[in-house]
Amino acid sequence: MESAWTFPVESVLAHLGVDPARGLDHLQVDERYARHGPNALPDEPPTPLWKRILAQFEDTLVLILLGSAVISFLLALVDRDPATTSLGTALIEPAVIFLILIANATVGVVQESHADQAIDALRQYTPEQATVLRNGGQAVRVPASMLVPGDILQLSVGDKIPADARLVALASSSLRVDQAILTGESESVLKMPAVVQDPRAVKQDMTNILFSGTTITNGACTAVVVLTGVHTAIGNIHSEISGKNKADGGKEEQEAKTPLKQKLDDFGDMLAKVISVICILVWLINFRHFSDGTHGGWLQGAIYYFKIAVALAVAAIPEGLAAVITACLALGTQKMAKKNAIVRHLPSVETLGSTNVICSDKTGTLTTNQMSVTRFATFSGGPGADELEEHYVEGSGFAPDGQISSVSEHSSHANSPGLGYAPFPHSPARPHAGLHPLDAALGNGSYEKAGAGGRYRDDAPSGSGSGGRNVRGGGAGAGDRASGHRTHDSLAMMTISVGRPATKLNNVGSPVHALAQVCSLCNDASIAYNPSSSSSSSSSSSAGSRSTTLSYPPTASSTAAYSAVGQPTEAALKVLVEKLQHHDEGVNARLHRLGAQQRCNAVNEAYAHTWRRVLTLEFTRERKSMGVLVVPSAAGLQQDGSDKGTGTGTLLVKGAPDSVLPRCTRLHTAAGVSASSSSSRSPRSSPVIASPSSSWLNGAASAPSASTGTAAKGANGGRIAMTEHMRASILAKAREWGGMGLRVLACAVREDVPADPREFVASSHPSRKKPGSEASAELLDMNRDALDFAALEQELTFVGLVGMLDPPRPEVAGAIARCRQAGIRVVVITGDDKATAESICRSIGVFPPTLASLEGRSYTGREFDELGMAPVNSAGLAGAGGSVGGVAAQKAAVLRASLFSRVEPSHKSLLVDLLQSHGLVVAMTGDGVNDAPALKKSDIGIAMGSGTDVAVLASDMVLADDNFATIASAVEEGRAIYNNTQSFIRYLISSNIGEVVSIFLTMLLGMPEALLPIQLLWVNLVTDGLPATALGLNPPDAEIMSRPPRRRDDPLVNGWLLARFCIVGAYVGIATVAGYAWWFTSYEAGPQITFWQLVNFRSCARDFPDVGTHAAAAAAALGAAAAVAAGGDVNAAITQTQATAAAHTAFGCDMFTTKHFAGKSATTMSLSILVVVEMANAISSIATNDSLLTTPPTRNWWLIGAVVLSMLLHFMILYTPFLQEIFVVTPLGSAEWKAVLWLSLPVILVDEACKWVSRNIVDSGEDADSKLKLD
Repeated sequence: MESAWTFPVESVLAHLGVDPARGLDHLQVDERYARHGPNALPDEPPTPLWKRILAQFEDTLVLILLGSAVISFLLALVDRDPATTSLGTALIEPAVIFLILIANATVGVVQESHADQAIDALRQYTPEQATVLRNGGQAVRVPASMLVPGDILQLSVGDKIPADARLVALASSSLRVDQAILTGESESVLKMPAVVQDPRAVKQDMTNILFSGTTITNGACTAVVVLTGVHTAIGNIHSEISGKNKADGGKEEQEAKTPLKQKLDDFGDMLAKVISVICILVWLINFRHFSDGTHGGWLQGAIYYFKIAVALAVAAIPEGLAAVITACLALGTQKMAKKNAIVRHLPSVETLGSTNVICSDKTGTLTTNQMSVTRFATFSGGPGADELEEHYVEGSGFAPDGQISSVSEHSSHANSPGLGYAPFPHSPARPHAGLHPLDAALGNGSYEKAGAGGRYRDDAPSGSGSGGRNVRGGGAGAGDRASGHRTHDSLAMMTISVGRPATKLNNVGSPVHALAQVCSLCNDASIAYNPSSSSSSSSSSSAGSRSTTLSYPPTASSTAAYSAVGQPTEAALKVLVEKLQHHDEGVNARLHRLGAQQRCNAVNEAYAHTWRRVLTLEFTRERKSMGVLVVPSAAGLQQDGSDKGTGTGTLLVKGAPDSVLPRCTRLHTAAGVSASSSSSRSPRSSPVIASPSSSWLNGAASAPSASTGTAAKGANGGRIAMTEHMRASILAKAREWGGMGLRVLACAVREDVPADPREFVASSHPSRKKPGSEASAELLDMNRDALDFAALEQELTFVGLVGMLDPPRPEVAGAIARCRQAGIRVVVITGDDKATAESICRSIGVFPPTLASLEGRSYTGREFDELGMAPVNSAGLAGAGGSVGGVAAQKAAVLRASLFSRVEPSHKSLLVDLLQSHGLVVAMTGDGVNDAPALKKSDIGIAMGSGTDVAVLASDMVLADDNFATIASAVEEGRAIYNNTQSFIRYLISSNIGEVVSIFLTMLLGMPEALLPIQLLWVNLVTDGLPATALGLNPPDAEIMSRPPRRRDDPLVNGWLLARFCIVGAYVGIATVAGYAWWFTSYEAGPQITFWQLVNFRSCARDFPDVGTHAAAAAAALGAAAAVAAGGDVNAAITQTQATAAAHTAFGCDMFTTKHFAGKSATTMSLSILVVVEMANAISSIATNDSLLTTPPTRNWWLIGAVVLSMLLHFMILYTPFLQEIFVVTPLGSAEWKAVLWLSLPVILVDEACKWVSRNIVDSGEDADSKLKLD
């Protein structure tokens, strides 16, 4: 049933044809099961492994390499000379290529397996069993998968809801459901059967719908199933994760490629085309040589040049590129893991570097997800009794540590007996600057009390030195480290911290006592301390006593040790009580003896020890308040030493100001006011029974303190009649705080009510009087009517206002500023209300500080939907004003908007689509099941470490600390990785181009092949791979976060960069061929033939069969002279000379093949030049455009080590006998190594010239454009 929340329960039941008292019968169940199917998420068949493997070979470069491997394998079998080459040696080349392909395919298959895991994780939220009424009202347990629409569910605390259901009736006073997995909001939602009139209500506002997979946290109820299986809210999420789209009939959506993957694919396609053309040209150019006699026939010649073409393909393809990119990304993940960013998909590391927009949750990501009271207000009494006295509360999180300060409206109030404070002098005149509650929570900023003239300075003397009272609790100068040095005109400051006792709060006035009592007792939450979560808490001995001290402001680790048990809002009130400490000095004197685990609830437990709750009036949406009836406990009465109050209790109420204030007839003031002058009614005693609670703290009873007992009129405050002016003043303050983003609660009391719950109820509802019944500590059966509750909460005495918020993380503002500097827009998406979200966003810099109006910058989900539904005329414009309407309006809006509040999960997916339609790279954060589709759809999904398994498995990256600042650090790392990727791609491709030029040049000149495919594979995979990986470790540039993000369509290799590839590559190829020619023509121990003979080696047998014989005598004489000069044995010298002469005399026409010593030596010469020139090229690649004179190689010691290791590996194959045979090489002499260096090192000068052109000609215009964009 669609939109079931908009219909009365009776209509829903009638539509489903079910009696809520009897349920469905088995025939109805069978018929509906056949129609709707099982209440389960479908098992999506995973993609077969063979399909995933085949998908890895769709890349053009991979196909070329695969073809090369197959051809090499076939040629090794049919064209091998058994006399000179073993089968194993012949198969090395194709085997290595196959291993490369298998490794790359394995990495790809593993990375694509996460989507199925996310789908599987959804099933953990579906319960296995459910309790339903069937067959005449019998309550039975059935498998949750067997539920059908119309089933009557019976649910209670702790139950997971098995299907989407419409609430029928409550079986408790209230019902709360944890919907965090669907909405992302940690606050449990109050449910009730009443109709929700809004057909477009968001899930958080569907207060009569229970969603499948959510959990009941309080109460019990009866509900009727309306949707099952894939039609439920969690089923819709399943469909989106699995890639099914209703609009296209369930067609599977294509997985979007990351920007780096797309650019590498484009570059690979371009490279593949070039390679294919070159290989074909090389084979065709040599068509006339197929019949040369050296090949033994036309077919053999064709095969020979086909092998050359294959070698060219092997040389041109950077086989090590995939491995180097994977290694670079893996090293980047390690760096990011140290910063609490856990990367699940390697390409996501780089994707962050190209991010244009970060869509972030507010709660828990930008904020601490720990509600904190930042201010409270009470009436001061005295001449200005009708004015509110505002107090600021510092310290965020649930740590019971923070400073409380009070700003007086008039300076005379500071010296009033009720306050006991003197103003701080020495405050210089300076412009007023309002203290935002966020600044108060974080201990930052300057402020003033509206209309008070109170001003703030950081360098003024402390209050204790200026006549003021500055009372500190806590150890080790907590107050000095906090705001102890801040001064205010007419400011009264009191610092209260964990540790030493604080001065009793009687000086603050009894409204604060009453406020603390309401916050502590009208509350179901508590604070938990986990020692393992914090290393900042320590135990130390001081003056023979144990003291646990927390630093102030609390560190991240110390605040993380405290958590809320229950609703965060109520936990924040408990923390306020701990910060205020107890009204009794005897209690506070013993607090420092407690460890952190006992201290976190100590003051609240002291209140609970002396007061007993006998009745709870649960919160209801109609009256927007909660009340509790408390009476003095036996311990409290015993310590009070009297029987006063045994027959009366106090009703404590907290709730929304607009709901509580109309029920208040009086207000509580700090100073006593004459009854005759203020009220016709006699003021009653303070609602606070001040008990020292000594026996609770130290195990022994002690005498009551001076403040014990009922205070006299005027000492602990009085009661005055509530006037309309006062009421308006309170509401104005509540609206002011609400505009700042605070959640505001009003606290009130009703004193001297009957202590017996039934007598108390009867006092307001005589018809409910049940004579003879006993009092019960549980809720009374009053039909749980909200009107009954409201009737009990009448004639209240207003105590004070409390303002709280979920404060932003201290480091978030700086992180957002870094993102803005880097050209990245932060968009906040939250389910919270608009005013609160806007206040948070202003404070952390999401909106520019000079922005006066947020029109067009902030939308609610409803407003954004209405924007998309605006009528569009034929010109594509909406309305007479010409505003763009429809989807076009939404597309335009997302380019300016930075905040979306009260949103649905579907809005997140829509926003991702709209932003991506502009070509933007979008990062999306989330933690709930509802976020999974958007996480999967975005370019990079970022899950919170505390989030659900579904969100984590659907994401690309996980923030272990749930901190937005970690994203900013990850963006910087992503940009560095992209720059480094360009560096090693430039290095690898220029080296590969050099290899191609070498082979192509030898073919054009008619020279023998200078390099063999097995040698090229070794260079590409090993000797080049190590420096390329080290280039991935280049430290980021200093200005990397001052440049705008690159565009999605920016090529990985632009025109000038490709030109640089070719220039450097051309030198590499020329140097390699030149070394080969040098060995044959100029090397004194070589054959010393002419260059014409070298390039016409194919006609050797016909034109110069005695080539190289003239060098034999010279070689023999040279060998003998060298031996004698070295003082060696003449006979040994003669033997060596004869061997050398024999070898050289046998040069002949076979010397041009690698089977001969000469050909092998010349090939080794070319290979060595290729290796050394590429090592020099790697050193030059330490910076893309900066000269080595300004950016020396020592900037990256990993690169220096990789170059050294690569050279050692090259020496290993040259000087290890069995490796010489595999790679067809031979050792080189000192003269040969000198020639290698002379031909290799000039590549640095060539690249320096290219860098100069880049800096002074090519990039100057681009830099100017970038700076304009940043401005």
